[in-house]
Amino acid sequence: MADLVTTNDAPKLEKHPQERHIDIGRILIYVVLIIGAIVAIVPFLLTVSVSLMNLSESGGRVLLPSTPQWGNYARAWRDANFGEYFLNSVQIAAITVIGQVVFCTLAAYAFARMSFPGKDFLFALLLSTLILPEAITWVPNFITVVWLGRVTPISWINNWPSLTIPFMASAFSILLLRQFFQQIPNELWDSAQIDGAGHLRYLVRVMLPLSKAPVMTLALFAFIGSWNSLAWPILVGRPAVIERRIERLGLRLRAVGENPKAVDTAGISVVRLRYQAIIITGLLCGLAGAYFSIAQGSGFGNNMTAGKGYIALAALIFAKWKPVPAMFTCLLFGFLDALQIRLQSAELFGIEVPVQAIQALPYVLTVVLLAGFIGKAVGPKAGGVPYTKER
Repeated sequence: MADLVTTNDAPKLEKHPQERHIDIGRILIYVVLIIGAIVAIVPFLLTVSVSLMNLSESGGRVLLPSTPQWGNYARAWRDANFGEYFLNSVQIAAITVIGQVVFCTLAAYAFARMSFPGKDFLFALLLSTLILPEAITWVPNFITVVWLGRVTPISWINNWPSLTIPFMASAFSILLLRQFFQQIPNELWDSAQIDGAGHLRYLVRVMLPLSKAPVMTLALFAFIGSWNSLAWPILVGRPAVIERRIERLGLRLRAVGENPKAVDTAGISVVRLRYQAIIITGLLCGLAGAYFSIAQGSGFGNNMTAGKGYIALAALIFAKWKPVPAMFTCLLFGFLDALQIRLQSAELFGIEVPVQAIQALPYVLTVVLLAGFIGKAVGPKAGGVPYTKER
């Protein structure tokens, strides 16, 4: 039994302190994060510092103001009329939020609870608009706003309707509410019908109280989108003087392409207008290339356009050198380009459709329509012809 008794004479294992291991990777991550935070916050701090300087200090290389000028904020608010601008932004955002909540709620309820002809097709068409970038909708929305301003007694350009009504419906918001409405049990609708409630009363009394979270989410997204909107207000909020200047520039550019002598006779420089057109074209092409490489392709590669320039040329010929038909033609060709991705390895009547045949559809469509439907496409008479001023 003595052999089974454990004693304290047994040797004890020494506990060595754990060696500290330096994680170089984690240290590098912290260093990068600290540098990124400094890069992000330093411009903001410099902006605050300059805003507190006097006029002489703000134009020099001073980092901190000698005496903080807190009155600069009150003076800027008063002189720049920020109070009126802030109030206008709040009003526009509030109108947009109310309109989007009302119309998107009604549309979502119709798609979720009601039956009508073409319901699935309309919903699929609505979802297809989610793949369109926001910038693509600017041109058709602007054309619609200008047309409504001419046929209605209300002025749309540089007024609240153009800033609010085009954004009172959102495909994403309708989809969000529809998916939530479909999760509400149908037994509630049956009970409401027994009590004599119709669709509108059921929506207001039952559906909306149960949908506070998605409705508030919709309102928040609508407010943020309207408050942060910049390009669209600049486009439609321009004064009438700028509108007339843009229209006059368009007429002059068209005249330069058709009859440059007439433009020169009116005392307008033909060479200057043509250079302006080339500069504007270069800027637009640069924006398109930036979007193509950053947003769509997420990278730059050799021959990444894959013949898109020829597609643009075909769209120009197809539209007979007119901007609005050219826009819709580009949308049609974009649809065909997306279609050829879907139809890869697809079979039609038991025959596999070659991808090259789908890729050639824009060119074939251009030739066929020009030959038999829309007639001959004639470009500007003076296009590509150098102009020499007569002495």
